[in-house]
Amino acid sequence: MGKKLEANDPFFATYNVDMGVRIYANDTAKEFISLPQKTSTVVIKKPNTDLKSLYEEKQPESSAETVTYFDETFKFKLATYKGDSTEGRGYQRARGGYKLYGDAGAKDRWFFNLALEMPKAEFVTGNILY
Repeated sequence: MGKKLEANDPFFATYNVDMGVRIYANDTAKEFISLPQKTSTVVIKKPNTDLKSLYEEKQPESSAETVTYFDETFKFKLATYKGDSTEGRGYQRARGGYKLYGDAGAKDRWFFNLALEMPKAEFVTGNILY
């Protein structure tokens, strides 16, 4: 983020997140095929950075806590995006949150993971997924 975030920072807000995938034939292609999209509401709150308050007893020497703000998965029929009668389904997943480290000198960090699962035959060598 490039700065320390305070509790009233505008970053901590409610967002509408559009999740989807575009498939390009190669790295210079301008046209693409879209996979089905899903819109979700995500609330990003200031994380509890006091790890001591998360433990009933003594905080471990090396501790960390993951705060997940969203974890969305949805499935779609392959025929929906291919426009034919292809059997099977695909899955898209988006996950995001904050990793807090209790070790002195460790840097806390935001994380965002994106995943796409489809039958191997749907992944063509040279295609770019975005």
